Parts: sequence; C-alpha cells; structure tokens
Amino acid sequence: MKTKIEYTFDLKDIPNEIKEKFSGIVKELEKISHYVESIGEDLEQENISIIARRIDSSRRRLYHVDNLLDDCDQAIKVCAAAVAQVQEQHAQQLATQDVSQPPEQDG
Repeated sequence: MKTKIEYTFDLKDIPNEIKEKFSGIVKELEKISHYVESIGEDLEQENISIIARRIDSSRRRLYHVDNLLDDCDQAIKVCAAAVAQVQEQHAQQLATQDVSQPPEQDG
C-alpha cells in the first residue's frame, strides 16, 4: 500500500527543493535508460522470462519516476497557490490602508 508524506518548507525554499527532486529524477531516468539498453543487448542471449522480468522491473521504476514527477507537479501548484494568496492578502492590506487614511489637505 502506498501513502503520501507531506513536508513543510518555507515558501522561498520550495523552488530549490523541487529542483533537487528533478535532479534525482534525472539520475533515476539515466539509470533506467542504461538498464533498458542492456535489456535490448541481452535479448539474444537471455531467456525470455528473464527479459520479461527485467522489462517489468523497468516499468515499475518508471512508475516510481511518474510518482516523483506527480509530487513535483503538486508542489508547484501548492507553491503557486500560496504565492497568489500572499499577493492577494498584500493587495487587500494596501487597499485597506488607502481607505483608512484621510486625504491630505493643502493648507
């Protein structure tokens, strides 16, 4: 059974955290690429059942990468929503300040 784990970061740190995740994803994809390439090279010498297991293993690893990409996607969306919320609150504060200050009089 799979479960999600959530982490809490400062809003300003989220881009770097996502960047680190992407770096890990790239490394994993490179490993998978080499593994799949070796499956193709071994096709003539290996037993079909061994090849089938290796293909299944590759697909499972790709599924894991897909989950990591989904995590990044969700983090980016949460980050964008948080930034929009902060900007909206800031705009509301500015609007409230403008309304509460009496106009300056020339005197």
